Amino acid sequence: MFSGGLDSTATLKLILTETKNEVIAHHISIRMWPPRWMPEDESSDKCLAYFKDHYRQFTVSKSLFSVDECPGRVNSVALVAALGALCARSFKANVVVTGHKKDDTLFASTPQEWQKRRDVESSFLNLLFPSACWTYPIIDWSKEQLKNYLEPELFKLTWSCRREWVDEKGHFVHCGRCFACQARGEPFYMGIPY
Repeated sequence: MFSGGLDSTATLKLILTETKNEVIAHHISIRMWPPRWMPEDESSDKCLAYFKDHYRQFTVSKSLFSVDECPGRVNSVALVAALGALCARSFKANVVVTGHKKDDTLFASTPQEWQKRRDVESSFLNLLFPSACWTYPIIDWSKEQLKNYLEPELFKLTWSCRREWVDEKGHFVHCGRCFACQARGEPFYMGIPY
């Protein structure tokens, strides 16, 4: 599962360099307002192209999920789990890999919440494609380790911001204010919120 963020980009590099496995990088374009999906999709495309140019070839797949068309609140853990399981079944994959980390408080801030997350992911796989499993190869890495693991030019292609802003040219920029920007050390941006 590939978002174009720091965590998933480091995870994909790890898989491409440390294994000879066939890789299918799947990006979910989660359409919502504010349109975080726009810079995420752009970042995903740029990072995937970089990997193909500098590492090795692999398959790319994408799915689109519109939050606006879904009644009620969307649980992102369940969404990623369901789509990951569907991808595993579609591609007959042995393993579903995500770049989630133990200290990612957006998804789980306690060991019990992490276990719930794993239970949700396992439930979807058991239901849809029981021969596959989930794995988290960077689960114990720090943001600093992830950042240092990537080449500077690849790091610049990643997108993590939760409150996207635009610069004077209309380009999306990291806000420097949200937890994701602060974790990756983005400077505080004095621009215009989207």
